[in-house]
Amino acid sequence: MSRQPGTPLVEIWPTLSPSQRKSIKEELCRMLVRMRMPKFTYYGRPGRHPYTLLGVYSKETHAFCASRTEWDESRIQALRASEAGAERIAALEKVQRDTTGTPGWDRPVLTHGDVSDRNILIDSDTLAVTGFIDWEIANIMPAYFEYACARLSEGHDLEWRVELLDVMRSVLRRECEAISTGKGEQLYQKTLLAWDAMVDVERFAQHYNDDCCWTFETGLPVSQKTESAL
Repeated sequence: MSRQPGTPLVEIWPTLSPSQRKSIKEELCRMLVRMRMPKFTYYGRPGRHPYTLLGVYSKETHAFCASRTEWDESRIQALRASEAGAERIAALEKVQRDTTGTPGWDRPVLTHGDVSDRNILIDSDTLAVTGFIDWEIANIMPAYFEYACARLSEGHDLEWRVELLDVMRSVLRRECEAISTGKGEQLYQKTLLAWDAMVDVERFAQHYNDDCCWTFETGLPVSQKTESAL
């Protein structure tokens, strides 16, 4: 392996001006949109292998999924293995199966899984993004999953998590605008609600709980987000 040129963003972000930060976030948005364009027909590690998640307690491996139905069942099994009560699990199973967004909102896309400021490399002279590192938990996942990872990662500095979620919402807005001219904002709002609903599923499927306050960054109660997305 060769060393990718660049400085981790975490080392220079505090020194950047608002306009410089905005420029980097816009470039990250463009890169993520491009990264999500290739078409896949499965959910799993690249090459059709079981998918890997970095859970609260340890790294978890789940069976490769050849369809959306298999994906739903995989996440529901993870829910049932959680410490959530039976009533909560039943409600979240319904969210997993019934939530909808724009066409392709859950399509399989390449997902890094940890787009933290320590994993983004920047040319310190030009401030161009030179790449991402640490692809340990990269998977082919539903299009909402990168956003869910950002919401759930306690490893992110609080300030960067807010910035990353802003980037991911920009990614979603661009994808919605590409689907429909004139109705992009409407599609965006609907799909963002769906993405947030799926975060509620993943919060328990990945063994977090109601004490994990960072997952409520949007400020909407779980019940309101879930009902709006169905």
